[in-house]
Amino acid sequence: MVSIKQTLENIFRGKFYYLLTVVILLVKSEIFLVITDSIMPRNSLFTMIFYRLIHLCFILIVLSFSQLLNKRVQIAFLVGMNVLVSIIMVGDIWYYRAFANFLSFYSLLQIGNLENLWSSIIAMIHVIDVLFVIDLPIFFLLHFVKNQNLSIIKRSNGWFASTFAIPLVLLWIANIMFEKKTTNFLFTMAWIPNQTLFYLAPVGYHIVDVYEYFKFGKIVLSEEQEKLIHSWWDTKEQPINGEYFSIFKQKNLIFIQVESLESFVIGQSYQGQEITPVLNRLLEHSFYFTNFYDDINNGGSADADLLVHTSLYPPRKGSSFLSFPTNKYNSLPKILGRAGYSSIVLKSDKGNYYNWKPALTSMGFDKCYDAEKYKRDELFGMGLSDSSYLHQTVAYITQQQKPFYSFTVTVTSHSPFNLPQNKRELQLPEYLDKSYLGGYLQSIHYTDKFIGQFLSRLDIAGVLDSSVIVIYGDHSGIHRYFSDEVTALKPSIPWTLDNTGRIPLFIYKKEIRGKKIPVYGSQIDIMPTILPLFGVPSSEYVTTSMGRDLLTTKRNFTLRVNGSCIGENYSEFDKEKAIQTLAISDLIIRSNYFGTHQQFLKK
Repeated sequence: MVSIKQTLENIFRGKFYYLLTVVILLVKSEIFLVITDSIMPRNSLFTMIFYRLIHLCFILIVLSFSQLLNKRVQIAFLVGMNVLVSIIMVGDIWYYRAFANFLSFYSLLQIGNLENLWSSIIAMIHVIDVLFVIDLPIFFLLHFVKNQNLSIIKRSNGWFASTFAIPLVLLWIANIMFEKKTTNFLFTMAWIPNQTLFYLAPVGYHIVDVYEYFKFGKIVLSEEQEKLIHSWWDTKEQPINGEYFSIFKQKNLIFIQVESLESFVIGQSYQGQEITPVLNRLLEHSFYFTNFYDDINNGGSADADLLVHTSLYPPRKGSSFLSFPTNKYNSLPKILGRAGYSSIVLKSDKGNYYNWKPALTSMGFDKCYDAEKYKRDELFGMGLSDSSYLHQTVAYITQQQKPFYSFTVTVTSHSPFNLPQNKRELQLPEYLDKSYLGGYLQSIHYTDKFIGQFLSRLDIAGVLDSSVIVIYGDHSGIHRYFSDEVTALKPSIPWTLDNTGRIPLFIYKKEIRGKKIPVYGSQIDIMPTILPLFGVPSSEYVTTSMGRDLLTTKRNFTLRVNGSCIGENYSEFDKEKAIQTLAISDLIIRSNYFGTHQQFLKK
């Protein structure tokens, strides 16, 4: 009679490398979840085992195909999958540190936009990341250099069938259990990406992501989806004309979108040195919003462009500029154009960077000036310095037909905040100046200085008196990328520990009296807040914008793009309604809703 030991030896004979790879990927998955804060509190041992079983099933399915191969080819497949999954995990971690999200299939389409971002990517590397690759050279030598008995490593259709079919059935059962308990599907992307990672682990996450890439491209809306969109507009908070309605009628409008500008630096000093002296002075004549946040998703700064010009949330996957550059919107330049405004975009990047030029052209800007319009006389960081860019931009703005809308974007304060030494004007101690935080403070101080010179030149040219300046951050900066370093830095600077992610919003006009406005809002609210000030009736945009007028709204909370809410006095119903807004906006963009519903787009 064959013993149990002998039976097991026969079953697992030649499966050492297969089982070892399974264990390695499981361990790496667990490390990954810890590093990315994707371990969620659970109240039962069953739940913990349930999700680890799901993680194992995905790994088994992927590795099962090795059992259709023989000898060294089978080993090569296992090593190759280990390498591939490890690289993806490391890429996910770097992307998460930079954007609080994970790589997607859409991200691969954006690889051409990394031209100026390599220093930012390198800055995301931490020592702990070596855990994902430390085994690779060891097993490479073990698998390919050492003499081995390869005769026991054989193709096994039975093992393939078992390790593919059984996990597949278990996943099907798990999905039924999950749906019954939560009324949601297990194999869909949650609005909070860490939640999906916890459910599926990296391997399962990316399998579902590839599926959703092909599923969530451009769509044709169903009748039910059409009704869902229409019903959302019916329940939207209706704007009212407040005390400031039309105070800027027929004035020029200039947007300055500042790279990585956070609120915590406004009004602060280090050893008697103001970080943002120019912006601090603007407070005296600005509506300044103290609880304001960004809404960007996978598209980075391009998402900010979309938000402020359309008052729509970015799609839940990828970048709208890359995936849907020809979409039609009831955009800010179109609305102002109907009021007699000319419009111009002025960026120092190449027009194909994140596809911004065709996307903003489609939004209705009369002119889009890119790198070809700028003399490349001072280059560092992401490209043309803010000093040179803003200096050259003055000439283009003053040539515009009045009234005009001009959209400008700074770039010098981009991560990793490595401003050249000869451009650093703050006197900081060495420990601080060599840190990312010190680099951030120096970069923001530099950009602040040249915003001041930009406004002075506009004043000398006679443009500032007849213009309104809107200044805001495209997204958070040092706390978005290097919050752990800021916390760990000793001695710490208390006011730099403000990790709320707030960005500033200034609406500046030389003649107005400054006012701090504490209402909670975000970038999606910029357009519907600005337009009433210029006397534009709400009928021009109320059925196409998702934001609120922050000067008149009765609601004091805002939706974050990850599905959470922040603010005061909101109920669970309010939160559910807000989250539904993300889904509605996603449908609008993916279906080019306003392009197919021309009744919403006035000529």
